[in-house]
Amino acid sequence: MNFKHKLAEVKGISRLASAIASDDLRKVRHEIGAQLESIEAEKLYETILQSYLFCGFPAVIETLRIFSELSGGFYKDAEEYDKAGFELRGIRNCGRIYGRNLDKLLANMNAVSPDLKQWMIIEGYGKVMGRSGLNLLEREFVNVAILCTRYYENQLYAHIKGCLNNGATPGEVEEAFKGLAGIATARNIEKSVDVLNKISSK
Repeated sequence: MNFKHKLAEVKGISRLASAIASDDLRKVRHEIGAQLESIEAEKLYETILQSYLFCGFPAVIETLRIFSELSGGFYKDAEEYDKAGFELRGIRNCGRIYGRNLDKLLANMNAVSPDLKQWMIIEGYGKVMGRSGLNLLEREFVNVAILCTRYYENQLYAHIKGCLNNGATPGEVEEAFKGLAGIATARNIEKSVDVLNKISSK
């Protein structure tokens, strides 16, 4: 599926996600200030919220404090909690990201932890990844930026494929990685581009 996206915007939200993953609040403050100049506040808010899946509540709480200050108090009403709806969204989004590898992923997750498999679908891909404000491709760019910065290769591989499955070109993903310079380490960016090239060459 091809989702509409602007390369400049996905590079901007990727830099913010990478800054959050770096655990450096000075970088977070700089990126929020820089990205607010050209990206809608809602997109940045959603980038921050989504980061809790990979970076945890403390990083997101501290980032939201900075974001609230710099955005002039941006506010978005809470979404109604709908477990059944989140599960349906989660299954749909998993299918769009993993394609024919979905059944294998779910079987592997179930073998490791049925609880985590359920949380992944309902919480991760449903409740969080299915929210309004960012489309699924934009959200996949957030994921790969964080996974590049913290470098978890297996998950990075899966979410690079998720980007490509949902409308990104290899060139756009590479630009997003290279756009993380100054936040993610040069070595992690280089390794992430290598993973992308392996996928693209298949």
